Amino acid sequence: MTTNTLKLRDYQELVINQTYQSFDCGLCSVLLYAPTGAGKTIIASKIIADYVRVGKRVMFLVHRGKLVRQTLDKLSKFFGIDAGVIWGDYYTPDYSKPVQIAMLQTIRNRELPPNIDLVILDEAHTGAYFKIWSQIMDYYSGGIWVLSKTQFLGLSASPWRAKSDQGYCQYFQTIVKAPYPNELISKGDLCRARQFGYTHLIDESKLKVVDGEYTEKSMANVCTPALNTEIIKLYLEKDQDIKRKLIAFCATVKQAEDLAHQFNLVGVEAKCIVGETPETEREEVFNKFSIGDIKLISSCNVLTEGFDEPTVTAVLVCRPIKSLALWVQITGRGLRIHKDKDDCWFFDFCGNIDRLNLPTDPHELSLCPNPKPLKVTSTKICPECDSTIAFYERYCPHCGHMFDSISKKAAAASTKRKFEEILSPEQQKQVKFIKARAINAYNDRKPINIEKEFYNKFDYLMPEEWYEGLIFNANDKTWTAALQHYWRYLLQVNQDPNSIKTRATIEKCIEREFKSDIQSKLSNLDVVFEEEKNKKIKNIISYQPWWVILGHSKPIDADSIQIAYTRIKGICQLRYAPDNDTITAYAELFDMAVTEGIEYHTIDSETIDKHVHNIKNNIQNGAFKFVSQYILNLSQSARERVWVYLTKEEKAAYRNWKERFGEMPTQQHTVKTVDAKPTVAPPVLKTELKPAPKAMPAPTPEHSAYKNETAPKPNTNIPQNIYVQSFANNTNTDKVEKNLFLKGGLQLTLFPETEAEKAINDVINPLRLGVDDWVKGNNPKRSNYNHEGRIVKIHPSDKRLCYVDFQKLNRCWCRLVDLKRAD
Repeated sequence: MTTNTLKLRDYQELVINQTYQSFDCGLCSVLLYAPTGAGKTIIASKIIADYVRVGKRVMFLVHRGKLVRQTLDKLSKFFGIDAGVIWGDYYTPDYSKPVQIAMLQTIRNRELPPNIDLVILDEAHTGAYFKIWSQIMDYYSGGIWVLSKTQFLGLSASPWRAKSDQGYCQYFQTIVKAPYPNELISKGDLCRARQFGYTHLIDESKLKVVDGEYTEKSMANVCTPALNTEIIKLYLEKDQDIKRKLIAFCATVKQAEDLAHQFNLVGVEAKCIVGETPETEREEVFNKFSIGDIKLISSCNVLTEGFDEPTVTAVLVCRPIKSLALWVQITGRGLRIHKDKDDCWFFDFCGNIDRLNLPTDPHELSLCPNPKPLKVTSTKICPECDSTIAFYERYCPHCGHMFDSISKKAAAASTKRKFEEILSPEQQKQVKFIKARAINAYNDRKPINIEKEFYNKFDYLMPEEWYEGLIFNANDKTWTAALQHYWRYLLQVNQDPNSIKTRATIEKCIEREFKSDIQSKLSNLDVVFEEEKNKKIKNIISYQPWWVILGHSKPIDADSIQIAYTRIKGICQLRYAPDNDTITAYAELFDMAVTEGIEYHTIDSETIDKHVHNIKNNIQNGAFKFVSQYILNLSQSARERVWVYLTKEEKAAYRNWKERFGEMPTQQHTVKTVDAKPTVAPPVLKTELKPAPKAMPAPTPEHSAYKNETAPKPNTNIPQNIYVQSFANNTNTDKVEKNLFLKGGLQLTLFPETEAEKAINDVINPLRLGVDDWVKGNNPKRSNYNHEGRIVKIHPSDKRLCYVDFQKLNRCWCRLVDLKRAD
């Protein structure tokens, strides 16, 4: 007999080999997970053919008639195997054939075939709980399953039980896993999915749960003809011309019949299939649906298993679902690929996405019962295409719409510590107090002196161990993501983070917050030499710029940011699936990197060129103090871009000058760390327990950093929370000058315009525009061109920008260089 060549996908070959390895290790029962559309019948057929090739006998158990024909077709088409069939009156059994395909409903009333070497159970999540399965395992094993010479293989796309106290460990010894749906979609082995979720269409308070699923009677109370009418209305809003081929899953036979009837009334050819529908009639409906004569099939408990029509392009879930297994089976019906199909739309009309996650989300797999409730990923609606997507997505995967950045907020948690210290009730209150203060400061992006706060409140120094995990609830997988958020916070609240003193304080904060995670990573590094370990751990805990977070070694252009984001997020999802908490933590980190990347490219090249020109000239002339002051006025993104354009010699000269005065320059790829770990005492506390000293008084005029200038009065509204003393300077003038730029000291903007400020303003605000000035848009590319308005505010953190109340356009932000004074 001539046979076609069967080409397996890489993951299919992998799971087959892993199954054989499990049997070779002495195990006799294996559960193989492969999502709907991953090719379970192909996998089973290849395993059957391999066994037949070496002279062994196989029995393949199914409980749907369609699966009998599919398996017969695959075995004959690709392997030339003529199998025997045990199925009611449809076939005459022939036990002499090496392969027997049997219906579970039939085999329980028949004699079992003799000398079977492998029993394969399809849809094992259901079949394993049929009484006949235990009887079959008893028969071929002699009653002792673990010593059975006959091997048992279960196949399932949804190995989850509705009851939390049920599992599969009593039937199978191990589980072999194919990739999750989202990974197969990224490989192109399943089609892309779009989700549309609707809530509040039914009254969920009327639903009752028995054996892990909603009762049919309670669902009948909410899945009414009125709901069907609303379903049709909502669907036609998305697909007015009915270009898609639909299958609908209903709660009751009555609802399924009514839904088909209502679709027919609006001109959509629809048929209903239920459990009592004859097999011949089903096949006729399936054939007409396949060629497009029928546009919709509605059903009740029929299409959930064994229906493998790849031309389905829309799935309507018209009933509430409690069971994860049923949800996965239903939604998997639309994910098969087809040459005329780009994607599949999923319509959830009963709040199931909020209850059970997106259809393509990975879920934890375990043979043992899992009493833990399902962790649900929050979702949001894309305003461009109305798709329901995970809330952490920065770009909609369906239309590319970019959302506003998700701000990373720390969340308060219990006062349970990672170490084994048992806290008294009073100590728990103290930890809770300082934790709340630290988290609020982080979320509000305000500086905080934790040592001082704790000491002032409780009159003693906080134990070193209590600093660990004070802000972040990170675990061994997410702490490196939290660390990068913490870096940015610490850099933001310190005016000059490049001084050695400030940087040492920042590093100490990081080492305190993530102490156990760092120590664990250090001990697990597969490196012999201690020096190499320290070097690696420094790289892990160092600051990473946005392009490194997005997986690149140098800045990428603006057009590549979305591509890099999609790629790195996909890698993260594959690595950490189905751990939604970890995926969310890293998605927030990638979101932050995208925001920084966009800001990085916001500054136009002409402005950067002027900054680079000013800095290069002054480095060449040895005016390093001017360069240091100049850089302090640039945003972090501008500093990063400028640093790229400096030569190695210029960077080295500037770095040497900064190190000479006890400081470090802003670096492009990683933040430089000091080799020695200096002991940093609390900024305002000495070793003896004394109240914190008052903040340093403002410099007097004779100590002004600028000659022929009178120092202004100190600004008492500026917080004095962080005071970092300047290091290693030879003159009082230098000391005062450095302190002028520290958090809590005097702000540079209080002084008349200096040489450094003048150079910058010549670039970013050449007209010296300010609040209350009347201006006109002067950039033909902007919508405000020639429109008149008044400047109401200068951007608080980016001096290039201002907010203008235009008479016709309302308030919007503008670059100062894009404005001119009004006539």
